[in-house]
Amino acid sequence: MPPSELDLIQVLILAVVQGLTEFLPVSSSGHLVLAGDWLDMEEAGLFLPILLHVGTLVAVLAVYRKDVRQLIGELLRGQFQETKLIVVATLPIVIVGLCCRSVIKESFGDAGAAAGGLLVTSAILLSGEYFRRRNRSEGGEGRTQLCMRDAIVMGIAQAIAIVPGISRSGSTIGAGMMLGIRPDRAARFSFLMSIPAILGATILEGKDLFEEGCDPHLLSVPFVGLVVSALVGWVALRWLIAFVAKGAFLWFAIYCAALGAGYLAFS
Repeated sequence: MPPSELDLIQVLILAVVQGLTEFLPVSSSGHLVLAGDWLDMEEAGLFLPILLHVGTLVAVLAVYRKDVRQLIGELLRGQFQETKLIVVATLPIVIVGLCCRSVIKESFGDAGAAAGGLLVTSAILLSGEYFRRRNRSEGGEGRTQLCMRDAIVMGIAQAIAIVPGISRSGSTIGAGMMLGIRPDRAARFSFLMSIPAILGATILEGKDLFEEGCDPHLLSVPFVGLVVSALVGWVALRWLIAFVAKGAFLWFAIYCAALGAGYLAFS
């Protein structure tokens, strides 16, 4: 949908949905597709979802600003250990995004596929929670240091989550917990590795928008959505960080299963 056709109330609703669900492991893309279907919006492609993701990227940079500064400082000192892990974790989504872009765009208009993706998210969260509890029963909370294997597996999980309904944070954090990584460390790496992924998608989509030609004055409504998603996302991320190690994944799994199954049953 071109920016000129976007309704302010609809954009605000989607911005709040994006801000709340980007960091909670319940799939922001799945919620955006289902909310768009509920609001009876015409297909918008990837423009609005990506713009709203930029808002939540701002939230990530604000909450993890010390970690980002630390990474930049390490780069300036010639230390590339964690940066290499983030780069490796980003490669799978770059490959999938470039090779399957048209399919991905089509999937953002398929509410049924998004509902099915929520069921996949539920299964991933249940698996991650199982491994978290097993680690605790064995007297440990999990590893705090990540290796190259961890980056590859979490990167593949992020690439799979490009499908609407499959939670990026849920998949990557869940994969980290399955690998024995402590939940808070898995969450930290999950959100740091989201930075280049969202930036890349934004540049790619922005390039297309520029080539198609767009009056900058028509971007005011989407920009409001960006700001709202950033503010709501900041609150949601701060809350999740404080809650991530307390076993909330079981409840998120139940929620995703109920929402996905409910939509498929009654749509």
